[in-house]
Amino acid sequence: MANLFLPKEVRLGENRMDELPTIAEALQMKRAFVIYSKSAVGQRFTTLQAQLPQAVFYEMPKGEPTTTMLQEALHQLTYEQCDGVIAIGGGSVMDLAKALAVLAKMPELSLSEIATTKTIERLPLIAAPTTAGTGSEATKVTVILNRDGSVSIED
Repeated sequence: MANLFLPKEVRLGENRMDELPTIAEALQMKRAFVIYSKSAVGQRFTTLQAQLPQAVFYEMPKGEPTTTMLQEALHQLTYEQCDGVIAIGGGSVMDLAKALAVLAKMPELSLSEIATTKTIERLPLIAAPTTAGTGSEATKVTVILNRDGSVSIED
């Protein structure tokens, strides 16, 4: 037996990122933690900052997310008292954001325990994919590289 997780809502179309402030407000995000890849946001960065003035922005380094990145982002999210996560970018950004949203709400869990925990709580999460291919925004699977370089795939 398996469980299938899909997003509650999918919005498709050009310029849908302009709706991020409205969606964040509907999810009662007052101070969002925005994880983004520089290549995905590009010239829209200033616009995003203006649209989400209370948000904290975290530029994801290139490559797959690591446990070190996850701990750094979790520390910043906690310190800044963010109450939701917005991911803008490709699959790596989505993976980091999903793990972060869970660990911010359930810090006692390890990545491996997330896969075996029946009821998972997480901060509100908005996934705005800017690439086609991974589908990470539509699954609960996350790929995080361990400090030693091995891959941790959790579902």
